[in-house]
Amino acid sequence: MRQSCAALVVTLGLAVFAAASQVEAAPATAPAADASQLRLAAFMAPVRHADGRVGTTAVTPVLRLAAGGSAAVVCDLSPRVLDAFISTLYGAPLAAYGRTGLNVDGTRARLTEAVNAALGRVMVVGVDLVPAQPRPGPLDDRLIDVAMCKRNGK
Repeated sequence: MRQSCAALVVTLGLAVFAAASQVEAAPATAPAADASQLRLAAFMAPVRHADGRVGTTAVTPVLRLAAGGSAAVVCDLSPRVLDAFISTLYGAPLAAYGRTGLNVDGTRARLTEAVNAALGRVMVVGVDLVPAQPRPGPLDDRLIDVAMCKRNGK
């Protein structure tokens, strides 16, 4: 009886391991993007200037959600998302050009991966960082018709 229980446990363990391996080995196809975008709170991002200095600048993240991605879930987990941004950018700061220009092109893929890892599943298909914190008045085109997380349940 003891040997059959041990054999059953080993068999189940191997089956679980094989299933997990198949899930990890399955090709990850990028989910389709829906039209929804979400703006999170601005944060101070590390920026490397042309002369090698590293400073910080305010940036506002805009996330393109995957089809079926829930903005409410992303908003609820926004502290994790912002932490993922900061951790990723402190590893490799954004490249700056001029006084207010940022080169986000080289970091979009890394940021998208970091956000999805923080969310625990693929909910975001694209990330953009808009320089500075938006103020009332004429907005950057990337912020027009973009939803924003509500604060403090309001």
